[in-house]
Amino acid sequence: MIPVLPKLGDVLFAFPTPILMRQWPDSGALNRDLRELVLAKEQAESGVSRSNAGGWHSDDRLFDWGHPAIAELKRRVHEATREITLKTCGQAARDWIADVDMELEGWANVSRDRAYNRIHKHPECTWSGVYYVSLGDGDGSVKDNGSIEFVDPRMAVDGGPLPGQPFGSQFRLAPEPGMMLMFPNWLLHWVHPFQGSGERISLAFNVTLKPRPK
Repeated sequence: MIPVLPKLGDVLFAFPTPILMRQWPDSGALNRDLRELVLAKEQAESGVSRSNAGGWHSDDRLFDWGHPAIAELKRRVHEATREITLKTCGQAARDWIADVDMELEGWANVSRDRAYNRIHKHPECTWSGVYYVSLGDGDGSVKDNGSIEFVDPRMAVDGGPLPGQPFGSQFRLAPEPGMMLMFPNWLLHWVHPFQGSGERISLAFNVTLKPRPK
């Protein structure tokens, strides 16, 4: 089968790595509710150790917390999942996406001064993502403070120099409250140490798409 690949003019983009980056408007009230909810959970539960170095990592039952703010987050994840799937797969997904179940798991991360996340990927799902609730008060003099970094997954992509370094480089993003990122589950990523005061709160999630039985 010939895959459906994005094309601009005569240039076909084979093996693309899509990353959804959406800034949700009017997220102030939602983020305040999510921040209160996460900090209350942190006080009540010991958390787990995964990719986090320092900080607090909840278990993976975020979407079972039973709060209106979590229901809104879930709605946003569903909407973003549809967008990245349709834009990645094109016409091949238009009928398919309407007949699949989206299974979600998620967890909260609270990072304080010097905490970070080691390089990792998210196995056994379709898409992975993160939503940023608050960033704390970071030290503006520190380069890439709290930024997320993605690693080019392709081997031996060390061709000649090109403007913007489209091949073989790392891709860093400085998050903002209300920003959601979504990307293939296999894409390696890590988070630079947060240096500053307050709490940097993010909500990470996995989405598994499962076609319904006929």
